[in-house]
Amino acid sequence: MINAILDLRRRSPIGHLKRVGAWFVGMVFIVFCYGLGKLNPLALPTLAVPLTELDRAIPFIPWTVWPYGTVTVTAFIAWLLVPDRRAAARFAVAIAACSVVCCLFFIAVPTAYPRHLYPTPIGVSATLTEIAELRDADSPTNCFPSLHVALAWAIAPTLMLRLGRFGPLIAWAWASVVAACTLTTKQHFVVDLPTGMAIGSGARWLAVRWLPDHAAVALRRAAPTVQPTRIAVAAPATPDADVNTGPALAAVDPLVVAALHELAWAQVTIAGLFGRLATIDGAGADVRRLGAAMVQQRLDLADALIEVGTAAGRAQRRPGVITTRLLSELDTIDPRTRGDVAYAAAMGLTLRAVCDDVALPWLATHPALDATTLPALSAQVQVQRATVERAEEGIFRACATGGLSLFAGITNPSVVRLFWQLPTIALSVFALATARRGEHGRLALTLRTLQTRLRQAAHAGSAQTGVVTWPRLYLSAARLSVRLAAIPLAFRAGFAAPMRIFVAITDGTAGWLHGDQLPARRRAELDVAA
Repeated sequence: MINAILDLRRRSPIGHLKRVGAWFVGMVFIVFCYGLGKLNPLALPTLAVPLTELDRAIPFIPWTVWPYGTVTVTAFIAWLLVPDRRAAARFAVAIAACSVVCCLFFIAVPTAYPRHLYPTPIGVSATLTEIAELRDADSPTNCFPSLHVALAWAIAPTLMLRLGRFGPLIAWAWASVVAACTLTTKQHFVVDLPTGMAIGSGARWLAVRWLPDHAAVALRRAAPTVQPTRIAVAAPATPDADVNTGPALAAVDPLVVAALHELAWAQVTIAGLFGRLATIDGAGADVRRLGAAMVQQRLDLADALIEVGTAAGRAQRRPGVITTRLLSELDTIDPRTRGDVAYAAAMGLTLRAVCDDVALPWLATHPALDATTLPALSAQVQVQRATVERAEEGIFRACATGGLSLFAGITNPSVVRLFWQLPTIALSVFALATARRGEHGRLALTLRTLQTRLRQAAHAGSAQTGVVTWPRLYLSAARLSVRLAAIPLAFRAGFAAPMRIFVAITDGTAGWLHGDQLPARRRAELDVAA
């Protein structure tokens, strides 16, 4: 119970919003399936189910309508308590399976409860109003099996895992009360309960069976023993006492500094992606060393970039909307899941292509920034390219996914969110591009270089990961965002001010949604991993 409360307090607003959204979608799906059963699309005659002696012996107790209606609220609480994406996926599958199976029964075996034998008592009270509204909104059909009981039996296992030592007692006591209330409110026959329990338990079993704790992700071949050397980071140049650098540093465009710090946080993101990949089930000591070396290498580069930004007179800036989203995704990446492995591999390649071949060389030639450190860093990154690519190949071969189905790709939440973010990525790329004061042709050349490198990374990723489709698809999406960003270049002078406003708004929103502690927490985790 205490751990569940602490998780709720540590979770960012976006984490809560995701769970609220999942609960809402789940409720809409339940109502859809329930309503479809009410329509009786096959036009089958309603079966007359006789009341048994036990049904007649159970009294009509109107006040039990209140615990009967707690399924919606309890489902909401359960969604808030799910700790990670795998648990959320299991919960969603269980709820969906209950709804679909019950809907099929409602259509194939239409039944109705003889409510006229138990009329609503006459009087004025909240309880009587509630039971009357329930009966007005819910016709007496869709009895067999009880969807209420099926949902309660699917929700209880998720709930009990997060309520501490007494979690099983609390969860199953609640589910049993809901089941009993379906009888005391005269909504269901006795026979509807065991079938609902069986469906709810079966749905939970199906979810666990379909999404096991240790998904089978086999090693295609042993990873080569390659450990990339660390980048020798040059210290920022100390200005000569006789040179007045005040006006030059003061002229640094805020968006240039934003790009510099965003590039630094991108290195942290790359480190996180490769760190996650190196922890895949079955990865040997060599792969873990490769991952640790890649993490350390990128963290060193991030530190050097932050030092350059600080030397330009700007304090360390928190990550923008794109990098914040990617940093938050690190919590959801599961190296045991094929879709997540393909996503992490493709995003790692994409970010490295953007950072090493476009963003860093672009910033290295900016006249207002450190003219010594950035060019040196850019040159060192190019020298390290072969070593880095060999390290990537070793990690990718260790976590090769073999094959990735279309369903696994399009239903992966990280993939779905990636494509939703394409318009924002395009606008952010253009916003940073407008910060470069120079010739239009030179800027277009930079974007063409980025297109070329992304295309090369797509082919390299396909060869390294053993997955032909998905790295190319992800990287093609990134190339599309660059193409979209290049459209308004002819009007970039007029777009500069709106883009500054856009960056300020989106970055501020990202910081609020994901929490100001996310960057520091992610960096601390990676420091430990390295």
